[in-house]
Amino acid sequence: MQATTPAQIEAVRVLLREYRKWIATTLGEQHACHTSFDHEIANAAAVYSPPRGFLLLATGADGTPVGCIAVHEIAGNRAEIKRLWVRPETRGLHAGAALLDAALQHASQLGYAEAVLDTVPEAMPHALALYRSRGFTETSRFNDNPVDGVNFYRLKFSQGTP
Repeated sequence: MQATTPAQIEAVRVLLREYRKWIATTLGEQHACHTSFDHEIANAAAVYSPPRGFLLLATGADGTPVGCIAVHEIAGNRAEIKRLWVRPETRGLHAGAALLDAALQHASQLGYAEAVLDTVPEAMPHALALYRSRGFTETSRFNDNPVDGVNFYRLKFSQGTP
């Protein structure tokens, strides 16, 4: 679901804080701060605001938040996919795939020509496998992410569909 209410946006912020903590633990604290992550979390509703950006929230059967993904516009009519996160205890239930698929579909419906993302394959092999399964291919750098080992990917939308 698209996170639009204050409670849904706060749930996304909680998930993003968990993601930030995981990055700091996995890649080192310097990587968790490289994009002013704290500012991004505090201003998530504005950073990923409609009409060209959005936040998606996945919940379990009991309504508990289990994952999120964010999208915003960057130069060249590109949708940047960011912050795909699923709580470790709920992995394996395909929430990540559902979030990515919903984000790609919504971005395509907004008229974006392509989606781009960056990831660290060594730290996130399952995420990379998911991206590749959806058709993402390596591309040239499109941002200034300084994280060691980061790779860049894109998926061109054809005729309005991912």
